[in-house]
Amino acid sequence: MAYIMQKEKLSKQQIYDVERDFESILEVMPMDGTQLRAALTRQVKDFEDMLQYQCAISGGCDCIVTINTKHFQKYTNIPIYKPDEMLDVLLKTT
Repeated sequence: MAYIMQKEKLSKQQIYDVERDFESILEVMPMDGTQLRAALTRQVKDFEDMLQYQCAISGGCDCIVTINTKHFQKYTNIPIYKPDEMLDVLLKTT
């Protein structure tokens, strides 16, 4: 998220504020050797995406939110949303 916000020219303070807000409502998934080994068994275009996917699977996540939805479509069995799509989903459930 910080990477995207930097590209959007948010200030360092804005980035930290947004990260704190997200941290208060989202659960951060841990990564250990289990997820790393699982990711290493799959040869995909973007290794970091596979790490995220493996963390989401092992953590029992309901979905993945990413700007790179096409990277996940070939190997995921959980919903993949772009950030604006996830906002729509959240707004419909409240």
